[in-house]
Amino acid sequence: MMAIMNTSTFEEFQISHRRADDDPVEDEHGWDTYLNNGPIEGHFPVEFATGVVVERPVLRCVLCHGVLHDIKGRVRKTAAAAVIEAAALCPDCNDVTGCDVRIRPDGALESLHGLGMRTYAASVLVPALVRDPVTGSPAMRRPYLE
Repeated sequence: MMAIMNTSTFEEFQISHRRADDDPVEDEHGWDTYLNNGPIEGHFPVEFATGVVVERPVLRCVLCHGVLHDIKGRVRKTAAAAVIEAAALCPDCNDVTGCDVRIRPDGALESLHGLGMRTYAASVLVPALVRDPVTGSPAMRRPYLE
């Protein structure tokens, strides 16, 4: 974010990015994710060696709660976690809803930005028995309930 200094009173005035309709942007990170990434569909499903599977999220507009279809973003996956940055433009509200989450191999979900927990809660499929990725032996039972 840029700040302009008013030299007469030395007050700082914040300048935010603006949409095409010149309304102020509430979610700059969401807009950045939407404008600088491609469609997110090709990244899903995200699968862990533990058996946890993450399906494509269903994003809803933060303003009108309608289902958003033009979801853009990226997925960064390591053995320790998958970080998913997603955002979608609502054709009715002309605003972007952003949603970033971190998902652990045991199915644990952490919201990093936006409506992460609500958006991904139904998208993370955790088996009743999670197996160790190296040995294949049972590592946890119902980790999402413990």
